[in-house]
Amino acid sequence: DGSSVDPTNPTTSTPATAINQRAAANAPAVSTTPAAAAPSGVDQVLAQIAGPAKVNTVQKTSNDWESFKKTDAQLQEDLEKKAQGKDAYLVKQDFLTRVDNRRFEIERGERERERAKRATT
Repeated sequence: DGSSVDPTNPTTSTPATAINQRAAANAPAVSTTPAAAAPSGVDQVLAQIAGPAKVNTVQKTSNDWESFKKTDAQLQEDLEKKAQGKDAYLVKQDFLTRVDNRRFEIERGERERERAKRATT
């Protein structure tokens, strides 16, 4: 038949190639410049108008407490000792958990002995 398809010649291209070429022609141009990387002048003005970021009460109190602890070394040592002492909340909770687990183990052993007694009689 002698017909050959030349991909560079739009008149001899296949229908799929023609569709791809039309889609590429209608597609918006993609910019390779980083427009989002640099803020525009409007963004800079809006950032200046907005002012500094607001800090809530919890953040402010936390920052104040941390800075106060840094200024008083003795207080820092006392807080660390107290956290590890017998009156510390977490230490008490660990102790109570261990006591509860131990009581459960004892009760479980008693139940197993009762079951073993019933099984043998």
